[in-house]
Amino acid sequence: MKTLTILLTLAVVFVSSNLMAQEEGSGSSQIDPAPNLGTQGSAFRKPVVPQPVPFGEGSAAKQFPEQGSFTKPGSSTKQDPQQGSSTKPDLPTYEPIQGPPQGSSSKEGSASKQGSSTRQGSSTRQGSSTKQVGEQEVPETGPAYENYVAKRKRVAAIEEEINSIFANLSVGIRSAQKAQMARVKALEKEQEEIVDIVFDAAVEAFRESGPINQLLVRDVVTYANGCVGGSQFSFPIDPQKALGICELMIEKEFDVIQVRQLASRSAFYIHDFETVLKHIDKIQEMSEERRVGEYRDRMQRAAEGWQRELEFRQNSETLPIAVVQTTQGTFKIELYEDQSPGTVANFVSLVDGGFYNGKEFFEARRGEFCQTGSPDNTATGDAGYWVANEAKNENARQNFAYSVSMVPFGPDLRHSSQFIVSQRPLLNLDKTFTVFGRVIEGTEVILKIQRPSVGEDGQPSEAVRINSVKILNRRPDTEYVPQKLPKLADAVEN
Repeated sequence: MKTLTILLTLAVVFVSSNLMAQEEGSGSSQIDPAPNLGTQGSAFRKPVVPQPVPFGEGSAAKQFPEQGSFTKPGSSTKQDPQQGSSTKPDLPTYEPIQGPPQGSSSKEGSASKQGSSTRQGSSTRQGSSTKQVGEQEVPETGPAYENYVAKRKRVAAIEEEINSIFANLSVGIRSAQKAQMARVKALEKEQEEIVDIVFDAAVEAFRESGPINQLLVRDVVTYANGCVGGSQFSFPIDPQKALGICELMIEKEFDVIQVRQLASRSAFYIHDFETVLKHIDKIQEMSEERRVGEYRDRMQRAAEGWQRELEFRQNSETLPIAVVQTTQGTFKIELYEDQSPGTVANFVSLVDGGFYNGKEFFEARRGEFCQTGSPDNTATGDAGYWVANEAKNENARQNFAYSVSMVPFGPDLRHSSQFIVSQRPLLNLDKTFTVFGRVIEGTEVILKIQRPSVGEDGQPSEAVRINSVKILNRRPDTEYVPQKLPKLADAVEN
C-alpha cells in the first residue's frame, strides 16, 4: 500500500538524533554531512553529487531524521482501532515518543522538570500524572480534535476496505475483478485527497487541545518533518510552516529537545539565523551534549556568511539573468558574473549553443536539490570539454537555498555542463561546487521538480525537461567564451 497511507496508519516516530554531530576525527566545520568526494569507481568520469551520508551506527556524520525512525520491517503492528489505525501484518512498527535523547542529561529548568515526569505525547504538569493513550481519564477536546479523529478514522476505513478487496478478490470472474479494481482506484484517489487534510487537521487539533495523546503528537511532528524534506510526502516543502508547528508545540508545553532541534533546522533552511541560535541556546540549557556548542559555532559562522551574501545581493542590478523555461514552469537565475566569471561564461556559451534545450532533470531529492545538464541524462554526461572550478576563489559565493552550482568531476573538481539547484542551504558543498547563480523568480517551480519514477503500471513517469534558456541583461562588450581545460590525460603528462 502507498507509503503515505502507511505513514498515516502507523504514524512516524519522533526520535532523538544528533543534528550537531560532525565527522569523527575530521575536524570538519561543515554544517551538513559531507558529500561523497570519492571517484565512485572511476578516476575521472563520475561526478561528485550531493549524496547525504546515511546516519546511524558507523556513519561519518549524523543529521536529524527526515521523518523519524522505524524499527526493522517484518514485525506485525497492532494499534487501538479507536486511534484510527488498522491492524496490518509485515509493516514497520513504531516506538513511543521519548523525552530528551539517551546519553544527554536534562538540566534543571528543561522540559524534564524536577517533580514531574517527561511528557510523552500527553500534557504533564507538576503534581499531576502523565496521561497515556488508552487510560480511562479522557482529556478535554473540542471540535478541531473531533474533526481530526473523524478524518483519521476515514483513513483507517479506506485502508481496511482496500485490504478486504484484495483478500477477497474474485478468481476467474473478469467482470467482478474489474469492478473490484475500479473500487480500489476510487479509494486510493480518496486517500491522496485526504492525506494533507489529516495533517492540517492534526495541527488544528493540537492548537486547540495540546498534546493530548501520542498519536496526535506523532502526526503533528510527522507533518513538520515532511515540510522540510523526505520523499514520502506529496505536499509542498515549507520550512516556514515547519517552524510554526514547532513553535506551536513549544507554546503548548511540549518543549523537548527534538522539537527544538527541528525548529532550529527549519529556521536554518529559511536563513533565519537569529531563530536558529535562539533554539540552539535553549537546547544547551536542556542538554549537556558537548556537540551542541560546536554546532552553535558552525551556525554562527553560517550566519556571518549569510550577512556577507546579503551584501553581495545589494549590488546585483547589472548581473545577467537566465530565463529557464521547463515543462513544469519557468524560473529565472541571477548569474554571479563578478564572483564566478569563468563558470558564467561557460554556462552562457552553452545556452547560446542551445545545449540545455531538451535536457532532463534526471535527479531530484525533495527538500534538497534537483540536477540537470547532462547530454544523455545520466550522472556521467558532459559537454565534451572542461572548465576550471572557481569554488575556492576568495569571493566565492556560498550554497544557500536556491543557489545554482556546477557539479564537479574528477580529482581536480573541474566543471562541464551539469548543475544543481538547491532547495535548502547546502553549505557542505562550498569549496567543491562552484555557485554561479541563484533562483530569483519561480522557486515554486524548483520545488515541484521530481525525478522520474516507475508507476504501478510499470511505466516510468515523464521527466521534467528544459524547453529553452535565454540570457537577459548581458553586459556590453563582454564575450562569454569558455576557457577550456586540457584533457585530463594531457594534463597529467604535462
